[in-house]
Amino acid sequence: MGTYLFPLITTLWIGVILGLLLIGKIDGPAHYTGVGTFFILGFSIGFSSVSWTLLLIYVIANIIEEIVNEYTDKHKIKQKWVQKITQSRPILELTVLTVAISTGIWIPWIALFSFDIGYILITRYEMEAT
Repeated sequence: MGTYLFPLITTLWIGVILGLLLIGKIDGPAHYTGVGTFFILGFSIGFSSVSWTLLLIYVIANIIEEIVNEYTDKHKIKQKWVQKITQSRPILELTVLTVAISTGIWIPWIALFSFDIGYILITRYEMEAT
């Protein structure tokens, strides 16, 4: 089978993708391309083993985060502190951090944290550019 694709973060990425699929958030060309690329590479070079328990935890955390974010957007929450917290999307981040603390395996959290920083920076750049 060869090299595994992201051996320590496979469960996290699959959990995020499944959560987004289940809630209907993978809905555009960029999403389709990203998910398709991930799975094509995964099936081509192999996935590492998946922790079913962690997969379920990540799927649930991702779904809850999307529901909370959507609720906050639709209901125009007036408390600024609540808006700031929900905009930073902390549920999955805190879930993965809790797993890292309890297992001592930090790579999934570092990967997610790095992704989030990049996402935040690109979003800010796009807002300033428009």
